[in-house]
Parts: sequence; C-alpha cells; structure tokens
Amino acid sequence: KGHSAMFIQMNKLFTKIKSTWNKNSEMTEDKLMSLLAKVDVLIIDDFGAEFTEKDKEGVTWKQTKTNEIVDSRIGKSTLFTTNFNIGELAGMYGERDFSRMMENAEMLEMHGDNYRLRNFKKGE
Repeated sequence: KGHSAMFIQMNKLFTKIKSTWNKNSEMTEDKLMSLLAKVDVLIIDDFGAEFTEKDKEGVTWKQTKTNEIVDSRIGKSTLFTTNFNIGELAGMYGERDFSRMMENAEMLEMHGDNYRLRNFKKGE
C-alpha cells in the first residue's frame, strides 16, 4: 500500500514512446522515461519480443531505449516476464545490460501447458 506500480507489454512500451514524437502528443518522451524511472515497481511483460522484428535500425533504437530504462531502474523493483531463456536474453541485450538486469535478480521458471491454447482442439 502506498507504492506506485506500472505494468506494460514491451512492444506497447515502444509504441507509446514513438507516440510521444507526435507534435500534438500531451506526453513527451522525457516525461514517459521519467515516469518509468520513478515508479516504485515496473513490470515489463514479454521482454525480448521487440527483437522478433527484422528492422535492424529499429532494434538498435530499441536496444538504446531498453538500456536507458534499465539504467534508470537500478536499485528499484523491476520485473520482467519473457519466453526466452537466460542465454537468449544475454545474446539479445549484451553482457553489460544483461548483467544490470540480473543484478539482485531472482529467476522463476514457469512450466506447464500453454494457457492460451487451453481451448484449442487439434484435428477436429
């Protein structure tokens, strides 16, 4: 109680950042980045999904923004959900940023059936 929190899907986060570039936007990129830095608990869903795009320039831009967010969150509670393993994430983000993400981290692996496919029936 009394703590601020934000939950956002990784690709949606980048969409929000890009929307601040519109001259009619009420939110600036600096304000959004400041909000991400200041919130007590930040939960980023589907971390690594931004690397599924083929746009090399976009990935470079996204890596830079991810680095800024990670750097601004040092010492704060930040949760990442992902479908990637540790080796894949280290390769995506590079050793420097990955080590910052994993500093004081605890990894929880989830196993089981895909919840999204619970109503899917094969071969019918």
